[in-house]
Amino acid sequence: MQPVTWTIGDAQISQVTEAHADVVLRDLMGDATPQKLQQYSTLHPHFVDADGNMKGWFQSFLVTVGGKHILIEAGIGNGRQRPGFPGMHNLQTDFLQRLAATGIGTDQVDYVISSHLHIDHVGWFTVPVGDRWVPTFPNARYLIVRAAYDLWKDRQTHPDQMRTIAECVVPVVEAGVVDFVEVDYRLNKHVRLRPAPGHTPHHVAIEIESDGERAIFTGDVFPHPVVIMEPELAFGSDFAPEQAVKTRRKLLTELADTDTVIFSPHFADPVAVRIVTAANGHGFVLA
Repeated sequence: MQPVTWTIGDAQISQVTEAHADVVLRDLMGDATPQKLQQYSTLHPHFVDADGNMKGWFQSFLVTVGGKHILIEAGIGNGRQRPGFPGMHNLQTDFLQRLAATGIGTDQVDYVISSHLHIDHVGWFTVPVGDRWVPTFPNARYLIVRAAYDLWKDRQTHPDQMRTIAECVVPVVEAGVVDFVEVDYRLNKHVRLRPAPGHTPHHVAIEIESDGERAIFTGDVFPHPVVIMEPELAFGSDFAPEQAVKTRRKLLTELADTDTVIFSPHFADPVAVRIVTAANGHGFVLA
């Protein structure tokens, strides 16, 4: 069970998969019909199956750079009761074993960073111990955008999302392992956050720079590669759809024809791509 890895400068990036996101993506991106998806040859065979159905992952990334181990995105978690989201309800996966296969244990992770606080990005913030939820990564600092936390802790919304905040986010705050940061926070010379609003109001991308090379973990800016070609396609869980499209277009313009590698927590294997200019806008090549 060796993880897929990439090297960006001196940074080592390892994929940590949790579960397939195919059905969830199809439900949330109804305008991306099989007929539309089959028009794009670059989506085949990795990101679309033979019938034109979307393929994708729920996944995290373990980044080692500058002597620090950073978990980017924290998945859904095992046994989470999320009946409103069947693809995320009561999962039982080997996520922690897959993380261990990177060679880094839960007690060796230095930082945990998620692009936003949705159900499928913070689930492994905590694990149950008796009747309590405790930090999964006991020696890590969890970087959380202050405005994002303030929004969710004061907001009544879908009960499964509120349960996620109560079980996964509030316990790490109460454990004193959270560093509240701004959307443009820089952790060190290698790692920084950058605003990428739309999917949520305070959504961020996480940028890694090392030895002149760069990777960007885009969170749910690009839920599936088809939005690289058609950035206006709706993603059902976007908080502000028009802003989400603006953010996509801005990133596409910035990254086109550069060596920057983008990683999405929902892209199917082989996951990593580079943006290129295409006749009608943008496309991608595998990194």
